[in-house]
Amino acid sequence: MSQGRLREWAGHYTFNNGKAYFAKGRVEELTVTAAGATATVTGRGPEPYQVRLELTDTRMNGLCSCPQGKKGFFCKHCVATALAWMAQPERPRMPDPAPESPAPKIPASKVRAPKIPAPKIPPPKVSDARLRAFLSTRDVTWLVEELIGAAGTVPALRARLEGAAFLEVGAVPEAEDLRRRLTEAAEGARADPLEEKAEWFGAFEATLAEVAVLATNGLVPAAIELAEYAIDLLVPYAEGHGFLVGLALARAWGIHMTICANVHPDPVALADRLVDLALVTGEPPADMVCGYAVPLGEVGADRLRNRVERAWRFLRSEPDEFTEDDLATLMRLREQTAAHEGGSKALIALLGADEPSKQDILRIAWALVVERKDKKVVEWIRRGLEERDGDADLRDLGARCLLRMDERREAVKMLWPVFIDTPSLASYRSLAEAAGEHWPRWRGRALDLLRDRLAGSGDRDRNAVLVEILLWEGDIEGAREAAEGCDLSEYLRLRLRQAREGAAGT
Repeated sequence: MSQGRLREWAGHYTFNNGKAYFAKGRVEELTVTAAGATATVTGRGPEPYQVRLELTDTRMNGLCSCPQGKKGFFCKHCVATALAWMAQPERPRMPDPAPESPAPKIPASKVRAPKIPAPKIPPPKVSDARLRAFLSTRDVTWLVEELIGAAGTVPALRARLEGAAFLEVGAVPEAEDLRRRLTEAAEGARADPLEEKAEWFGAFEATLAEVAVLATNGLVPAAIELAEYAIDLLVPYAEGHGFLVGLALARAWGIHMTICANVHPDPVALADRLVDLALVTGEPPADMVCGYAVPLGEVGADRLRNRVERAWRFLRSEPDEFTEDDLATLMRLREQTAAHEGGSKALIALLGADEPSKQDILRIAWALVVERKDKKVVEWIRRGLEERDGDADLRDLGARCLLRMDERREAVKMLWPVFIDTPSLASYRSLAEAAGEHWPRWRGRALDLLRDRLAGSGDRDRNAVLVEILLWEGDIEGAREAAEGCDLSEYLRLRLRQAREGAAGT
C-alpha cells in the first residue's frame, strides 16, 4: 500500500486534505486487523466521524459517516485513517491473489508443435542519425508526451523511466539530509503564535537556501520535491499561524516558483500540484498564476483554470462539507487567473457585478493601475466610497492616481476626510504631498482643525499627534508648547528633548 495509490483513489484535493487531517492528529481510536481498520476522525462538526477501511484483492474500500462518505466517496477522513494505518509497524498489504489452477496435463504424444513462421523484421524507414536529428529539434513538452505515451504501452520502457526518476530524487544524499533538517526545524512551528521563537525560522530558512543551491547544481527534481515537502510541513500550522510560519511559507513558495521558472517541469503535473497546495495551505501566493506562467505554459494554464473552475462548482454544490476558507482560496485563484489572462476587463467581469466588496474594488483598481488607467481607477474608487466614505485604503489609492493625472485639488479633497476622521502624522504628510505648492493654505486649515478637535477631547495625550507634526515640520518651540500638560510616550518625549538639545547646540 502506498500514498500514490491513495491519491489515485481519493483524488489530489481529497488526498491532501486527508493528509493535513492526519498531520494535525485528528485520527483517534485506531483499531487495526489483518484486513481492515476502524477509527474516529475529528472533523469540523461537534461529533467525530466513524471510519471503516477494508482491503480487497484490488483496492482499499472506505466507509465514513460524513456526507461525502455516505455517498460512497473515499473521503478525506478515509485518507487520514489510511495514512494512520500506514504509519503503524504493520503496514496494510494488499492480499496476495488466489493461486491459479494448474493447467491440465496433456500427454506428450498429443502435443503438436505449432508451425511458427520466421519473423520478418522490416528495415527501418528512418536511420538512427536522422531520427536523432529530428528529435533534437522537438520541444520538451512534445518529447515528454511522446515518452509517456510510449511508456504506457511498453512496460520495460516505463520501468526504466521510473527507475531513473527514483534515482534522481531518492538517491541524493544531500536531499535526505535536507529533508531531515527541514523536518527538525519545522517542529518549532508548533509553538503558540504568541510565544514563537525565531531560532526555528532561521534554521528553516537556511535549509531552504541549500535546497535552492541543490537546484543550481543540477539536482532539480530533488529540489522541487524538497520545496514542496517544506510547504507540506507547514500546512498543519497554517491555520491561525504566527508571523514566522507565514513568512516561512512565503519563502518555500518563492524557492519553488524560482526553480520551476528555470527548469520547466511537466506543466499538467505542475498545475495539479499548485492547485492542491493552494487548497491545502489556504494561502496561495498573491502572484501564483503570474509567477508560474512561464513553466505552466498554455497547456498548464488551461489545466490550472479547469481544475479551479471544476473545484469551484463542486464546492458550491456541496457546501456542507467545505468551509468559507476553501471558497475564498478558490476565489483568489479565479481572480488571479482572470487578471493574468484578461487583465482588468476579465477581473471586472468576475468581481464587478452586483455589490463588490472593498477588497473586490481594490483588486480591480490595482489591475487598472498596472494598465495605467488612472481615470478608471478613480471611477471605481468613487464607486466604493459611496458605501465606505472614510475608507483610508481606497482614498489613498485614488489620490495617487489623481496626482499622476495632475489633479492636485481633487487629490487633496480625496485625502481630506481621512485626516478629519483619524488625524495622524501619516495622513498630514499625505495631504502635504498632494497639495504641493498650495500646501501653505491647506496647512493652516489642517492645523486649525486639529487644534479644535484636540481642544474638545478630554484625553491627556490629545496633543501627541500635534507634537509629532510640529517636530516633523521643525517647529520645535511649537512642539514644546503643545506638549505642556500632555501625557506623551517616552519615545516622543525623547525625540522632543533631542530636538531641543540639537537646536540649542546650533
